[in-house]
Amino acid sequence: MSIFERKVRLPTGKEIGIHDILTFCYGLSETDIEVLRQVAEYGKEGTTVDNLVKSLKLSRASISRSLTKLVDLGFVIRRKLPPSGAGRPKYVYVAIAPKELAERIQKDIQQCTQSAMDLIEEFAAMLTSRIKTEKEGSEGEASS
Repeated sequence: MSIFERKVRLPTGKEIGIHDILTFCYGLSETDIEVLRQVAEYGKEGTTVDNLVKSLKLSRASISRSLTKLVDLGFVIRRKLPPSGAGRPKYVYVAIAPKELAERIQKDIQQCTQSAMDLIEEFAAMLTSRIKTEKEGSEGEASS
């Protein structure tokens, strides 16, 4: 079973996979994830937009958008190639090391989880305060 087929069961019974996690945490689309996977497969040599267009059979614009998002997130590094004549500069795209990527995602998820736990504590405190206020209000009405 591939990593893209494995699922984690949530308390609600819903199952989510790596695609869902990357979409939720980083706003990555299926195309973004496929571009990341493909760039990572090229290893340290990296690849160009042209290679990705050929292998993924997607538009140049779509791949460029995904690469820009992945570079902005720090998942992919963009390096300028030496000029080969006139025209636009060419770039090669290299994914960060798999271990570094995994550590980055884990760290981000831990930070998100901690923030969510803090928010839940504030929510519980707000509910406790409301219940206490309502209880005190109803006790005051009963004694009058």
